[in-house]
Amino acid sequence: MSSSPLKVLIAGGGVAGPCLAYWIARTKLDVSVVVVERSPVPRSSGQAIDIRGPAVKVIQLMGLEDTIKSKHTSETGTAFVDKEGRVIAQFDSTGDTLNQSATSEFEILRAELADVFFEVTQGKNNIDYVYGDYVTGLNQDGDGVQVTFDKRMEERFDVVVACDGQSSKTRSFMFDKDDIADPYNFLGQYTAFFSIPSRPEDPKTWRIHAEPKGRSISLRPHRQEGSCGAYVVVTQPARGVRDPAIEEAMKQGPEAVKKLLHDYFKDFGWEGKRVLEGMDQSNDFYFDQIAQVKLSKWTNGRCVLVGDAGFAPTPISGQGTSLAIAAAYVLAGELSKLGGTVDVPTALRNYETVLRPLVEKAQDIPSAAPQIANPQTSWGIWALETAVWAVQRSGVYRLFGSFGGISEKDWKLPEALSLNHTLLASDGHVKLIDFVVSKVGLERGGRTGSFCGQMEFMAPEILLDKEYDTAVDWWQLGIMTYQMLTQSSPFKGEDQDDVFDSILSDEVAFPEFIIGESISFVKGLMEKEPDKRLGSGGTGAEEVMAHAFFDGVDWEDMYNKRVEVPLIPGLRDLMDISQGRSAFSDSKMEMAAGKVEESIPEAQDLFGGFGFSVD
Repeated sequence: MSSSPLKVLIAGGGVAGPCLAYWIARTKLDVSVVVVERSPVPRSSGQAIDIRGPAVKVIQLMGLEDTIKSKHTSETGTAFVDKEGRVIAQFDSTGDTLNQSATSEFEILRAELADVFFEVTQGKNNIDYVYGDYVTGLNQDGDGVQVTFDKRMEERFDVVVACDGQSSKTRSFMFDKDDIADPYNFLGQYTAFFSIPSRPEDPKTWRIHAEPKGRSISLRPHRQEGSCGAYVVVTQPARGVRDPAIEEAMKQGPEAVKKLLHDYFKDFGWEGKRVLEGMDQSNDFYFDQIAQVKLSKWTNGRCVLVGDAGFAPTPISGQGTSLAIAAAYVLAGELSKLGGTVDVPTALRNYETVLRPLVEKAQDIPSAAPQIANPQTSWGIWALETAVWAVQRSGVYRLFGSFGGISEKDWKLPEALSLNHTLLASDGHVKLIDFVVSKVGLERGGRTGSFCGQMEFMAPEILLDKEYDTAVDWWQLGIMTYQMLTQSSPFKGEDQDDVFDSILSDEVAFPEFIIGESISFVKGLMEKEPDKRLGSGGTGAEEVMAHAFFDGVDWEDMYNKRVEVPLIPGLRDLMDISQGRSAFSDSKMEMAAGKVEESIPEAQDLFGGFGFSVD
């Protein structure tokens, strides 16, 4: 690896920041991550958020699916109600993580999700959290970024990431003013978020009631005893239209905003009085404009934006949190491909190239939103209520698939090089399996001549149609080790013949960040002459285990599984395949064309429980 760690600064300790820190720390890179958060302690406020689309796969890869589900807000569906509280239409949660309704299978309070990500990074000695501080300036050159803080000593970093939200202060230090002159696409809506006391009779649904003049109030259940979330919304007749009175109140502060909301909602039906009274007593009141953050670029040299700081899609899209989680995964993946700190700008640009199609789809909300759901007139309210009633009664909404999240058909989460020849046990320990050679009964000292295997794993002697022995296994271990170190294959080509020619003729090339014993070990395993290959000597595996590459490894502890593992899959039961790739678990088994001969009865007995067997 490189002689000094890659130093990464993450500004923002909410959801995106700790998630990104986790994934960066899991890469092959030697890294040092600092997460700086303006709040003096982890934030405990924030309303319900959810996880959809590609982000579901990310939390599954983190082994956090069950943990997050255990913190579900308890919301069971979404209901539109009239001014008397009677349900007009209700859309229940689906129970399907791939096809979610407006109520997600991963409905969780923002602070609780941030805490889940924070906890999963604890115990990692390459991640530090700094609370009660923030970035005050950035000075970037070709080799790094000099960062000044409000309290912390000035420090130099290789990468600076802004994860500090829609109103990011760090963003202003990263770009020229012209690049971020007008980042907000105001949708003509203002929303207050806060908690109020719950009541025993409150249902477990998200209840929404709208009245003329673009006003609506909704209540959502919380997991916390005695509390629920309240939302007070004011929507203008069109996007981009601002309310002068609200704009002035926002300048004056929360109390002025609360006073104005009392005036706007004084004649509001349903739970209006209860919500306004609760608002006055709340200690987590938050009010903001509903706007998208749209920028022509998210990267500048060694600086990059993640989450709402770069591409907030607005709460009405239901995808802000999911974009942040997916972005953290993609950025860490691109950084993991680095060939030294000099390549940081390239990695950041690649991150933007990969992620931008997903963001553009998420931000492509209907032009009539949010106005269509928040009418200005009584007739508009009648039309809205009639429409949601008809949609619910007809069941037509089920034809449109998932609410919010982008499907894999539209954007597929990138995967690191797939190590199809490893198995991860339920206890987190790894086992190597066959390399598609599958030659049964070939013991040490034995030889065979079968031509079989996965093409990029085939040793030269197999390709040359020579008899071979177990030395081919050490060659294949070398291929896998190279893949693990570099996230690429050592031999490439346009087709099978090109790959075979490369295996036979090319010397293995290593990126500059692979040094020393790593090169020696891989080269030893991938020696083209079998008799000279590491592991082919008289001591076999002992020769491999004794290599300096494994200095510090206690093989007895390894064999007896006394080594701490970095990831435990968190399986629900022995039949849980959610951690595997859907490309395999969803594929259908098909019989190959051609005649299938009758199996020998005695041989058939060996395959009890199988659906069919072929010779």
